[in-house]
Amino acid sequence: MLKKSVKKTMISDVPLGAFLSGGLDSSLVASITCRYSKMSLNNVWAGGKIHTFSIGLKGAPDLKYAQEVANYLATIHHEFTFCLLYTSDAADEEDSVDLGGRRII
Repeated sequence: MLKKSVKKTMISDVPLGAFLSGGLDSSLVASITCRYSKMSLNNVWAGGKIHTFSIGLKGAPDLKYAQEVANYLATIHHEFTFCLLYTSDAADEEDSVDLGGRRII
């Protein structure tokens, strides 16, 4: 059922991508996506490779595991990191978001 679900969501006229959290669920979805992507004659984007994305705190273990999965699957991987600011200076940051006393930039 999971394979069928992933295959149905792969109908696209733009490059395919998957989110990798570093956990089992996202790794399975990315793996299935890669398998069907290679079998698809319509997937000429990036030589049949999919893009994977992960986001997290710099140095977090989930980013490490997501990168390991991306390497294993030979995807085009994009990693985005952010940091938490605990100072009053963070309140002046235009692009920051308040999370209950913590600011993300």
